[in-house]
Order: sequence, then structure tokens, then C-alpha cells
Amino acid sequence: ALATLSAERLLADVRWLSADDLHGRGSYSEDARRVAGLLAERFAEAGLTVSRQAIVGAGQDNVIGVLPGSDEVVLLVAHYDHLGQVDGQTFPGADDNASGVAVLLALARALGQTHRGRTVVFLATGAEEDKLRGSLAYVQDPPFALDRTRALINFDMVGRDFLESAGGWENTVAAVGAESSARAIGNAVAHNR
Repeated sequence: ALATLSAERLLADVRWLSADDLHGRGSYSEDARRVAGLLAERFAEAGLTVSRQAIVGAGQDNVIGVLPGSDEVVLLVAHYDHLGQVDGQTFPGADDNASGVAVLLALARALGQTHRGRTVVFLATGAEEDKLRGSLAYVQDPPFALDRTRALINFDMVGRDFLESAGGWENTVAAVGAESSARAIGNAVAHNR
């Protein structure tokens, strides 16, 4: 499946999501709703079973694609909204979070062709820039019991140099866990010494 990943396709998806005509995919915007519809189409093209989950009070949906498998669930997440337009300035959101959505789509295409094993849920959340409302909607009404979820990987600002605030480390990969970014960066720096 990894052999099907393409840097050109990832870049094309980032360009599509951060294009001028989407005006930064602001939370609650028509552009964000349009992206949700297109993500549903792309998940279906990848062979996923697709559903939409309303985010109460947001006028947006989470887009959920499922590759069925065993009773155990792996949840892959990326939010598709961004800041949009603020005071007349457009924030296209290439790294936050067109990059994460591009990875989510690439994995959906790759795994859709070769999947065996655990159930994989691809979750594209909306209204995340406002109090993580899409994630909250999923947790309040998950399609699979949360105790079946064995791993959750959230793709957000993929490729961003999070270690830049710690002076940077060449040839280093950083992953932020279930703790604050500042604490995780501090821990990574301490462990790399």
C-alpha cells in the first residue's frame, strides 16, 4: 500500500485544499461545507463506506469513511476547516490543515486497495478551529464503541517543524502525543541530548 503513495498526489491535494477559490475553508463557511462534500466523494472513490455526521449547531459535518475489518478499530483523523478570511485577509491553511487531509486521502486510497486487519475509520472533522467541535461530535456519537479503538492518529500540520521552537534538530521526526505541544517538545529535546 505504501508503494502507491505519491508526493505529486499529496502536493496536488494540498494545492486543491488551499486554493484561492476555497477562501481558507473557514469554520462554518460554505467553502468548508463544499470541501466536506468533495471529501465524501474521494473517500467513496477510494472504496470506503462513507457517512456524514452532523456537528450540532455548526452547520457542518464530519465525513467518516470506513474500511471494515476486525472488531478492533484504528481511527485516522484530520480536520478540513481552517481560519478562512479574517479582516479581509485569506488564510489558505496549506499546513493547517490541508497537509493533514492530503495524508488522510493518500492513506484512504492506499489502504482501500490492500486493506486487511482491523477496521480503519477515516475521520475528516469540521469545526475544529472552534473548540474542536467536530471531534466532540464524533466522541459523543461514534459509529463504533470507543472501547474498540486501539489507536488514534491525528494528522495536523504534517511537515511543520515543531522543533523549530526548541532550536531545531536535523533529521528528526517529531510526534506529539496526548500532552501539550510545549511539554512534548521539551521532552523530545531532553531525550535527544
